[in-house]
Amino acid sequence: MNYENPTSLSIGQTGDLAGKNFRVIGRVVMGVTIEGETYYWSEFNLWAENKTSATLVFEESDNGGEWRLFTDFTPKFPMSAADAAVKQVGDPLNLNGENVRVTLVQTSQVYRIEGQPPDDTLKVGSVANYFNAEADNLMQVVSWTGDEVEYYNGVTLSNSAVERAFNLREISTPRSRSFSGYSGFNSSASFGANNRSDTWNYILIAGIGVIIAIVFFGYGCNSFSGRNEAAPVQKISVTAPPFACGTTLKWNGTNFQITAHAVVEIDAVGRIYDRHEYTLVDTDGHFALLVTGENADTKSWTFYTPLNPLVPPTAAESAAQKIDDLVNVDGVVAIVSELFQSNIRSVDNVTLTSWQTGEVSYNYVARAERASLLVRWNNSSISFYRGKTVSPQDFKTVP
Repeated sequence: MNYENPTSLSIGQTGDLAGKNFRVIGRVVMGVTIEGETYYWSEFNLWAENKTSATLVFEESDNGGEWRLFTDFTPKFPMSAADAAVKQVGDPLNLNGENVRVTLVQTSQVYRIEGQPPDDTLKVGSVANYFNAEADNLMQVVSWTGDEVEYYNGVTLSNSAVERAFNLREISTPRSRSFSGYSGFNSSASFGANNRSDTWNYILIAGIGVIIAIVFFGYGCNSFSGRNEAAPVQKISVTAPPFACGTTLKWNGTNFQITAHAVVEIDAVGRIYDRHEYTLVDTDGHFALLVTGENADTKSWTFYTPLNPLVPPTAAESAAQKIDDLVNVDGVVAIVSELFQSNIRSVDNVTLTSWQTGEVSYNYVARAERASLLVRWNNSSISFYRGKTVSPQDFKTVP
């Protein structure tokens, strides 16, 4: 087997991923053997000046090269190595309050090390056990060697995102068939304290915002409407709100009450449209934001939950983001896909929300393979949300 680097990314190169300036300090060739055939991939050890680490994985496939970025996390509900060892494909898993299912169980081995590995104990021949778990908006890897268990969130990156980040001309030339199993990340024996498939996927979807349009569905809730300006050219008017304030909705097995509703005008490049935004509260008092009519499509709904980063980006940093930039907010890694201004046109049930008619905010949405990120800000505050695309049919009214 030829263990040479199949990409144009090399040790010593620097790049900006998710707002962090990383340097490539090492490369490890990993492999997994299935039915007598070994499949290989490269794991690039990334290091930033603030001592942040990450693993950028390149895997060749029949469709070309595939990149994934991994970062480690500390679970709310950790498991022992013995518990991890009995997991099988299809088993449920809940590490951070989100339900996923095991999709792959394997053992990986180190075949080559160049430069600095993520852990000094990592050697050629090191073996680690791991399994992958996924849900619609989440990719996780659990890896263990001996009694030590490590946890990673992952996100898939496009070739163009990696090319831009490291100023590469050409990513790779596919040479051999590979094992498409999210590469399989090892525990300390093979990946050590390195960051892996963190929620960087789900967070390649980024949104910038503040206290904007987090209001709930309309009809008969102390309406407080603002002045309606003459519709600009190409403006798409809002349709009737699908729900009324005070309605209880069931989604994903949980009941939510609509506490407020707003009609929000979205000013984006080449188009202006209105959409509905609702604030929801579940039986435990947890807040959520439901957006209907996103992208001027009445069938496009997104369910957002708040993020509370330990070190949140500032409004100035958020305002500097451009289309196709890679962002990382609280472990959510995503690529900026939309930049827009939002203007609250009317609010229902104004006494139960901080939204105000006429309030203007600036936003970006970043998207990953399984999730999205909304960031909103104005001159007084900034807010962060992680989103999941949902279907209108998923919501049922509760009598």
